[in-house]
Amino acid sequence: MNAYVRPAKHTFVAIDEIDLSHTIRPYNASVVGELAQSIRAIGLQTPLTCIVRDGLHILVAGRNRLEALRLVGAEQAPVRIVDFSDVEAQLWRLSENLHRAELTKLQYDQQVVQYAEILKAKLAGEAAAQPLQAPKVEPLRQTVAQYGEPVADKVSNRFVARELNIPEQTVRRAYQTASLSPEAQEVAVETGLDHNRTALLKASKERTPEAQTATIRRLAERKTAPEAQLATLEGVVERPAEPTARPLRNLEHLSGGELARWVKQTTPADRTHVIRVLRMAADILEDEVTKQE
Repeated sequence: MNAYVRPAKHTFVAIDEIDLSHTIRPYNASVVGELAQSIRAIGLQTPLTCIVRDGLHILVAGRNRLEALRLVGAEQAPVRIVDFSDVEAQLWRLSENLHRAELTKLQYDQQVVQYAEILKAKLAGEAAAQPLQAPKVEPLRQTVAQYGEPVADKVSNRFVARELNIPEQTVRRAYQTASLSPEAQEVAVETGLDHNRTALLKASKERTPEAQTATIRRLAERKTAPEAQLATLEGVVERPAEPTARPLRNLEHLSGGELARWVKQTTPADRTHVIRVLRMAADILEDEVTKQE
């Protein structure tokens, strides 16, 4: 059997019998609503992923899909049962979150580091202390001290980046952001700067939790200052006006380029979500066209 193909059993499991106790993130209500609409139109296309431990079906991936099935009134869920070890299940769950979930920059970086640390432990022959729980995020130098140089070399930033199919620079920045003190991370969430990687990286350069927290608060105050004050703080005399997007009223003669420009202007921060919504809308419309034919 191909080493890259894992054996899996496809079955149906009662929704109430799927164990969510190891889920590492809450579901997204807006995504669940969109999925429920798609399920009503074309059904669920991708089954949930579970592992079985002591007779329990433990969810590895598909929390939003599960909640969408619950929303449409389904009693059972299609499940793909995979023969993962506990560590492999954690890696799969984190990888899926990083490529599909709506995460803040801080959450994304934390999960990149968690993935890297689990991968290092796996290659060092270490089992997770608590099955299916994310390990404590540690600075890279502590990992080197714990597992030795060979493992640190083997699991370089480049190796992790290749495993996750992300730029190596993203892994390096993730370690910087994840090194913020718990106090600084809490303030970042409180002030909304957990979505701002530039601010997080700037704060991470400070050596003490107090200095990190102070930097985040200062940047948050600058962000919420009136435009005139913000221009003074940044040494900007005048900002060019941002282009405004005209409302779309009729898509019948709209080109793909025009739609892409409209998306760029109206939704600059969350392209992944927009792409998923557009694909879902296309699937629904194609299904209706097929039925009419």
